[in-house]
Amino acid sequence: MRLGPAFLRQEIFKGLTQDQIASLLALANEKAYQDRDTVLRINEHNHSLYLVLQGVVAVKTATGDTIATISEGGVFGEVSIVDAQPASASILSQGNSTIGIVGQRELRTLLEGDHKLKSQLMENLARILAARLRAVNAHLIAGRMDD
Repeated sequence: MRLGPAFLRQEIFKGLTQDQIASLLALANEKAYQDRDTVLRINEHNHSLYLVLQGVVAVKTATGDTIATISEGGVFGEVSIVDAQPASASILSQGNSTIGIVGQRELRTLLEGDHKLKSQLMENLARILAARLRAVNAHLIAGRMDD
C-alpha cells in the first residue's frame, strides 16, 4: 500500500527517519474492515498497536457513544501497549478501512534493537496520550459548565 505525505505527517511518525518508519510499517499486518465492523472491543485484552492505514474508525464507549474518530495515520491501542490492560474503548470501522496491526512482541523486539526509535516513538505516544487526555478534560469541564 502506498502511503501519502499526509499519513507520514501524523504525530506517531514525528522525528522518525524514513528507515525507522519503514521498519515500523513492515511489522504491520494489514486487515480490511467494512462499515461498522468491530476492530477492537472494550475490555478485550489487547497486545497490539493499531495504525489506520486507510479510512476512519470510531472510538466508542461501553454505552455506544462515539467519543472520537481516528483517521488515516492515526493510532489506537497505545494505552494497552503502555499499561498492558484491556482496551478502554471499542473501535468500529466507519465505512471501509484498512488497519495495520503491530504485535506488542514484534514492536518490543524492534524497539530494543533501535534505542533512538524507541525513545522517539515513546515520546510520540506520550504526546498522543496527553492530547487525548486534554480533550477528555476539556469535554468534562464543558459538561460541568452546562450544569
